[in-house]
Amino acid sequence: MLARYLPYLLGLFLLPVSIAVGETARIKIGVSTALTGPVAEWGVDLQRVLQFANQKFGQDRYELIFEDDKCENGSAVTVAHKLLDQDHVRAAFGLCSTTVVATSLLFEKAKVPFFVPLTTSTSATRDRKYVFRATLNDQRAAAALATHVARHSKFVGILTESNEFSEGFRQDFSAAAKSTVLRIENQSFSPETAQFQALLLKFRKLGVDSLFINSNSERVFAAISRQLKELHMNATIYGAYLPGTRVFRELVTGRTTPITFVDYPSAENILTEEGRVLFQEFLANGGPLNISDYAFPAIVESFRSMDAALQANADPTETLHGQSRTGIFGKYSFDENGDIQRPELAIKTILPSNKIVTEPESTTDK
Repeated sequence: MLARYLPYLLGLFLLPVSIAVGETARIKIGVSTALTGPVAEWGVDLQRVLQFANQKFGQDRYELIFEDDKCENGSAVTVAHKLLDQDHVRAAFGLCSTTVVATSLLFEKAKVPFFVPLTTSTSATRDRKYVFRATLNDQRAAAALATHVARHSKFVGILTESNEFSEGFRQDFSAAAKSTVLRIENQSFSPETAQFQALLLKFRKLGVDSLFINSNSERVFAAISRQLKELHMNATIYGAYLPGTRVFRELVTGRTTPITFVDYPSAENILTEEGRVLFQEFLANGGPLNISDYAFPAIVESFRSMDAALQANADPTETLHGQSRTGIFGKYSFDENGDIQRPELAIKTILPSNKIVTEPESTTDK
């Protein structure tokens, strides 16, 4: 008779063990990023640094769930629903401005902290309590670039790709330029555009003395700069972020025109001694980053902030908003919008030799 009920009795004894295992299961963290497509290099770098940070600081507490959103809004919304409804993640990371804006409300409603280390769109954190950004936004960057361009140019042509990031940056740039005498002419193009000669010739006819290439990927920026060279246009070239990446430098080898751009600060200028040691360890294990080296401290500190918030077992807004933290680029804090308060942006120039130099002047509005 006992043998007949033995399976049920064993089940009762094993039940507490199963619960105990579940209680110590790794915490799920979602990562919606571009692992394929035109900005895949950015997504791969996010993945690499997060894996490194999880190993160094996560102590195996976290299961990172990487999903490829291709930096496309539809894919990102699908990914967000999957991470929230199926995986029940406790926190998430995002990358592209377009996809972050498209999905942040989903994480906001679920009160799941959403960390966007390199997302710059001004609107990414607007009216959001649970979005945390580890770089200054495009409003600050556009103001810095507009101020610099106005000092060296009278009439700038802006070539804007039709997407959330580029259009938002154009609006911020134009708003900042209103306080200067800089004249602006904008021409927009679709992401599928491959030939830019007609737009460039229009700028030449208008008599612009400088050109701001306002694209969303290094490949588009490089294509425009090559066609500028073919047309023998001598306008000064400006940009935002993209010329600072290793991907861009490899695409434009042989270029003869300097490009001045607003960018994240260089890691070597802001890392603490601990940060430099960690960065060298990361590079030794996996090689250089595809994008800006600022990605390393931005992603590491986003991970450490997430870890602090989850370990506090409290509302992340109480743990992170307005609280001073010390990281591998010194002291920083997130304001009530989730925007980091330091470090500052920089104006840089990439020379024909592919060497990048940083302008000594102040680059951000105070």
